[in-house]
Amino acid sequence: MSTGQRSGVREDTARFPITVRTAAGQVDRSGVREVLRSCLEAESVVAGASIGLLFCGDRAMKELNAQFRGKDRTTDVLSFPEDPGLDGAGGPGGPGGTGGTRRGAAESHGAPGVGAVDLEPGDGPFLGDIAVSLPQCILQAREQAVDPGEELVRLLVHGVLHLLGHDHMEAEERKRMVARERVCRRRAKSLGLGPGLLIARPGGRTVPSPGSRRR
Repeated sequence: MSTGQRSGVREDTARFPITVRTAAGQVDRSGVREVLRSCLEAESVVAGASIGLLFCGDRAMKELNAQFRGKDRTTDVLSFPEDPGLDGAGGPGGPGGTGGTRRGAAESHGAPGVGAVDLEPGDGPFLGDIAVSLPQCILQAREQAVDPGEELVRLLVHGVLHLLGHDHMEAEERKRMVARERVCRRRAKSLGLGPGLLIARPGGRTVPSPGSRRR
């Protein structure tokens, strides 16, 4: 690995801190960070933007879902925008900002396991946190007969787009978000990201979410 490559790996590690609090599967952290980076690039987000990522089990996800959405059940992915009005073009901690240490949005709200992101003056904005239930990811992959890594890419892209302000509550919003998801997923696929990104551990327990369905 060249010096430039090592530098890029260190940069992505700092930009995309990952916390794993489940034994349901083994995650390729470098690959996950590459998915996040490629999605932000596809969306023309300002260089240096950061995202915190939590991989958890259904128990923790159920708690988060109940606390922040009032739904007493697990789900596959949740996003916690640092600044709901941020569109990736600037904002707190962005160009001209003061930098420093930014707590993850989920951590600020009491969510478990998402660490602080250390930003230097001039770094891009901290966009927020994404929490993913690995048991739900693995279960949904089985239901759709796809590799768990492919389903993980779908969930990561979905989470990133929510941080960037996309939503799917209304028909037009959903149409726009689905279109952007396709672009980001195609980009990830072109980079060879997907299969192998998540390896399910034998004997891992997966319980369907009442709201889960084929997508």
